[in-house]
Amino acid sequence: MSATVILNIGLKSSTLGDVPRLLVEQILAVEDILIADYTIVPSDTEPTFVARVTYLRDGQSFLFALHRAARDLGQDAIAVWSPHRQRGALFGPRAAAWGPFDATRFLLLDGSRLSAHLQAAA
Repeated sequence: MSATVILNIGLKSSTLGDVPRLLVEQILAVEDILIADYTIVPSDTEPTFVARVTYLRDGQSFLFALHRAARDLGQDAIAVWSPHRQRGALFGPRAAAWGPFDATRFLLLDGSRLSAHLQAAA
């Protein structure tokens, strides 16, 4: 069973400093997360790696993979949006500290905010 989601991964880390795009790609590959396409978009606080990805393992394995990827990238959390389910979540070692998923902060591949997309679709 595979599914496609969109990830937002910050490219600044308190432990690693500036996180190179290549490191993000390598860590996602180690976790068997396949990048379909990506871009780097400025957010309110840092450059953000925005990617449409597919995972081929079961959902629970994917959640653990996201947690490990966030940890290995020095991130508190990775934000995930599932277009199919129309739901978002945060996964990582400090995801709870960020509160619930916030569509006003989530970036799409075209650089727009998810919240604007959802309002336009309503």
